[in-house]
Amino acid sequence: MIWENPLNQLPGKAVLDISGDWAPIRRYGELMDSDPVGVYGDLLEDLQKADWRITNLEAPMDAGKLIVKSGAAFHGQESRIASLKAVPFDAVTLGNNHTFDCGIEGFKRTCRILDSSNIAYCGAGMDRAEALKPLECVVNGVKFAVFNISEGEDRMAASDDTPGVAGWEIEALESAVWQAREKYHVIIVIVHCGLEYIPAPPPYVYDAFDRLSAAGADLVVGHHPHVPQGMALLHGKPVFFSLGNFIFYQPNDLAYRKMGYHLHVSINEKGISSIEVLPYQLTENGAVKIDPDRFDVVLDAVSACLQSRDSMVEAWNGFLKYYGTAGYLDELKRIMNQMQENPGKGAAMLRNRVMTLQHLHHWNDGLTRIVNGEIDKAPEWGVKLAELYFTAEVQK
Repeated sequence: MIWENPLNQLPGKAVLDISGDWAPIRRYGELMDSDPVGVYGDLLEDLQKADWRITNLEAPMDAGKLIVKSGAAFHGQESRIASLKAVPFDAVTLGNNHTFDCGIEGFKRTCRILDSSNIAYCGAGMDRAEALKPLECVVNGVKFAVFNISEGEDRMAASDDTPGVAGWEIEALESAVWQAREKYHVIIVIVHCGLEYIPAPPPYVYDAFDRLSAAGADLVVGHHPHVPQGMALLHGKPVFFSLGNFIFYQPNDLAYRKMGYHLHVSINEKGISSIEVLPYQLTENGAVKIDPDRFDVVLDAVSACLQSRDSMVEAWNGFLKYYGTAGYLDELKRIMNQMQENPGKGAAMLRNRVMTLQHLHHWNDGLTRIVNGEIDKAPEWGVKLAELYFTAEVQK
């Protein structure tokens, strides 16, 4: 798929490549040890065609002690920075739920490694002001800024005097984007957010992306769900809700967790001229391109429900019905078992359910629909779409 901006017919002067979650762990970390670029497969050519590249670094480049948190915590071997340098990636976003998996010292070490590798970063810092600071770049005479925030999961959001990631401060980001309009040719906002593995974003994510587009962002891009979600035009601006996994290995055969896309964004002094969607599949031996026409069918299906807020809510309700009372019971059992076996881990899981927006909305919206007797009132297409994302396997 190629989106062309009807308001900017001039040719692009620079191409930016934007990709999703990159983690030097598990199977892909081992591949990086033997061949730093082999894990990219035939994506490497497209990555190197771009004038500037950014990905989401989903692990500290540190082998220190892991923190206690609600979900998985990751190590990243320092030597695997070679896989970012070899492409080369020009920048990474750090506003995600794994940047502080090795604590503050692990974050500091990661920043030192990135600095020594000439890889820029944004989305985290030693205080709130540093974390919220945009990345400023000039490529082929086009000046652009990248803002990056996340949900501050596991209480990892920076404060005025403590380190952390740029947290869920939509109003502050709206103001920053609006004030930056006169300073840059292009403004891009990259957001790490939303509930994992579902085909469409929760309403709070849709509303936040809508507000950022209205504030003046030329492009809003999401990741964290680990599956591809759709595209919409909000206030005439392109919005991609989840790129899916990039170089991030998950040991399963679920089709949508092995599928993703990166973007080639053509820009000039008038803004964005076009965006090309470049899809791929993740295999045991790295990434491989897939037929764009075949992927367009997937993208069209998950984009259809994003063309209005009402249809997006129907897709969300379809997921809630699919999850159902049984899903909440199973999740409660897992948390309670952890509370008994490992109180710290169980407490982190329970705390995350009541403090992090993705879980708070999942629980509040679903439980409210159960209380009101509405959990089964959802369109069948929304239920089937959710079921597909949670059950379809890679065809071998």
